[in-house]
Amino acid sequence: MQINPSDITDLQIELGSTSHPYVPYGCVGVDVRSRNLLQTPYYSGANFTNNGVTFTVNEDGTVTANGTATTTANYYIALKSAFTLVAGQTYTLTGTPSGGSNSTYFMVVTDDTTVTYRDHGSGVTFTPTEALVANNYLVRISILSGYTCNNLIFKPQLEAGSTATPYEPYYHQTIPIPLPSRGWVAALPDGTADTLTLDGAGGYVWELNTDEVVLDGSSDEAWQLGASGKRCTIHNTNIAYPPSDNIKLNAFSTAFPAESNSSTFVGTLGFAGGYSYKELHFSDGTGAMVLADWKTYLASNPVTVLYPLATPTTEQGYVDSMPTVPVHAAISSTDLHDLTVRCCADEGAAEIASAWGRKYESRIAALEDAVATLVAAGA
Repeated sequence: MQINPSDITDLQIELGSTSHPYVPYGCVGVDVRSRNLLQTPYYSGANFTNNGVTFTVNEDGTVTANGTATTTANYYIALKSAFTLVAGQTYTLTGTPSGGSNSTYFMVVTDDTTVTYRDHGSGVTFTPTEALVANNYLVRISILSGYTCNNLIFKPQLEAGSTATPYEPYYHQTIPIPLPSRGWVAALPDGTADTLTLDGAGGYVWELNTDEVVLDGSSDEAWQLGASGKRCTIHNTNIAYPPSDNIKLNAFSTAFPAESNSSTFVGTLGFAGGYSYKELHFSDGTGAMVLADWKTYLASNPVTVLYPLATPTTEQGYVDSMPTVPVHAAISSTDLHDLTVRCCADEGAAEIASAWGRKYESRIAALEDAVATLVAAGA
């Protein structure tokens, strides 16, 4: 089979066993989601009749009910497979029109066995139990026997938190945001992280709170011996040092663990930050370091230090293809686990859990070229 390289599009390779929507090289995929967790199409479909009542889904995700229920008429919004509830997390269900009751109509989150949370028109806030989460829970509209619906409009909305917000249709799109010019973002042990802010209108701002230095013993590195030859020291004013020498530097280094700059550090393998003179100290654990040997070691074994910036920097940009999103849209990252993403004026943007000190770069740059070369060679 002959493949034309021009036919290869959206080629992507990524770390891990989970695939994500295509994001161009050099970008981070940012998921922009509505607060509403109930996505269309709904389980029962766009037009569904049950026990005398016809349910019609409108373009905005609302549901119009018409007809008289001969017995309880149910319309299923979503089953467990379509949304996730977390035990102990608070949620609010809204969207039942006024006049709801146990004898007329309601919307409900239930496992159809022991747990039921009903909205009769004023919304219902609930905290799922372990029993509900373990069972096959669902969301449905129920019209009770004998009730006549005349263009009765439901606005199904399930959202995290205890505050009901105005109805908005479900929304989810992965937006490619170019990485900062340096090509990576990171997080540090205490949670200090590079952040991304979206303004809801296509603009974005990277706030870079971390940076790195690669120490390789080159001539531009002004190394000195310290503590009577027991450690090697280099000056660096970019680092946000801890307020005391007895506190470990909030940083990550290849080959050398972080230690506090105490009197015992000089005989320990590790690195530390010197608060008073704004210095990085390295000890090989021997207690008798030689400056020339240290530089020779670095030449063959460069050491990278990822550290918090004393003064954060920012980079701004604009993405023409980004749709306008509500400023309260919940935003999360799908493929940079070190990234904290927040939205301007957002009331509860998600902070993404990170692996301490791990730096994430974008996907393999040459993959498309490599495949195209193989195809051209008839491989």
